[in-house]
Amino acid sequence: LRDGHITTRSLFSRSEISDLRELILAEYNERLLEAYRHRCEIALGSESAKRLKTVSDGEKLLKSRFVEVPFMQVFNTWRNTKRKPLRDFLMSPRLARMAGDLLGCKRVCLYQDSLFVKRPGDGPTHWHSDLNLTPLDTNNFVTIWIPLTDIPEAGSGLQYASSSHRDFSLNHWWNAQQRENMDLSDRYQVKDYGEMSLGDAAWHHGWCLHMASGISEGASTSSISCDPSWRGR
Repeated sequence: LRDGHITTRSLFSRSEISDLRELILAEYNERLLEAYRHRCEIALGSESAKRLKTVSDGEKLLKSRFVEVPFMQVFNTWRNTKRKPLRDFLMSPRLARMAGDLLGCKRVCLYQDSLFVKRPGDGPTHWHSDLNLTPLDTNNFVTIWIPLTDIPEAGSGLQYASSSHRDFSLNHWWNAQQRENMDLSDRYQVKDYGEMSLGDAAWHHGWCLHMASGISEGASTSSISCDPSWRGR
């Protein structure tokens, strides 16, 4: 991970990811209220989130407060799911071995997985790094981004700030809110992997800054992804 990110084309078969998508969509739909509570807690505080009783409550609350939603998200499917094939995929020794190779670690531990759904009308995901949001004192951290839909050339794939995982001064001089809206193109080479097909995946280091564009209101499909993360030991 010299640049902080790398792509692995055709890491999985199309049929493998198609099957995974069906499992993940079923999981996501079952936990949709949980996703709305999480989004409301981030935007409006825990008391607002606790009052939600239905998905409709969450939709109305976010709309009434003019909250820009970048995506919907649920966590730790590997721990909560009743779908054994999905758990087996997330805890795959093959993926853990690749994570260890990229980190140069003999052992890794699955920290969490996240399911992301970016819907038509959802806003951009601002620049951030995973370890800034993770309560772990480590530099050995890697995430794989597995798109569960084909990503067109000008789609909503991730963009990476190359070598930002080695830039200590950015975090020292600029706070998280300032970093979110910075134009990083003068500081780093911003890279995306363009068109991605089912079975492709991309990896990024825990300190690598990354972002994603929003999806226009008139788009016909959502962007769905599965993002397990590992800590190296």
